[in-house]
Amino acid sequence: MEKREIEYIAIEGIMGVGKTALAIKLANYWKAELVVDKLENPFLRNFYENKRACAFQTQLFFLLTRYQQQLNLNQLSLFSEKKIVSDYIFEKDKIYASVNLSESEYYLYEKIFRLLEKNLSFKPTKIIFLQTNLETIWKRLKKSEREYERKIDWEYLITLNDSYNKFFFHYSQSPILIVNTESYNCLENQKAFSDLIITIENLKEGRKFLA
Repeated sequence: MEKREIEYIAIEGIMGVGKTALAIKLANYWKAELVVDKLENPFLRNFYENKRACAFQTQLFFLLTRYQQQLNLNQLSLFSEKKIVSDYIFEKDKIYASVNLSESEYYLYEKIFRLLEKNLSFKPTKIIFLQTNLETIWKRLKKSEREYERKIDWEYLITLNDSYNKFFFHYSQSPILIVNTESYNCLENQKAFSDLIITIENLKEGRKFLA
């Protein structure tokens, strides 16, 4: 008997854009399995104090921990009949690595990434890429409960945002819905959320925009 494809919807976007909040809302709506990227990285605080010295160990910890979570997700897909909603994709780690690591570090990182990626057969069937004004993200980070997030500098935020946009400009493995949360507030506006649900369920290929 052929196994039916489990719908796996992943939400991505720069830090502070609202990925987790939307993932929770969508999972509650569909009564789906929820996967969240809430990793406590012991190197992260030191990374924001000294990026150059702490980047590689910070990135490697994230990579290996997310890899283990994705392996568990592969197993879940074999037994669950529910939709799965995640607030990140595995490639997220590579986006950050391209910004944080030196050329030689990234060369080694990518070799490890590719070895691990081969073991992950369960991929998102649809991706929601959230975008918003960087000034909005900046204000949110300055109010963050995490002290190190309040110390993130503006240039780093710009570089990271550019890296996200470049990645998804070239991404073609899954259909993508690009949502501008500045003008299309799916979290607080019920009409916008209903439109989002309809658009996701009708998303078959390529990319669409909600703005």
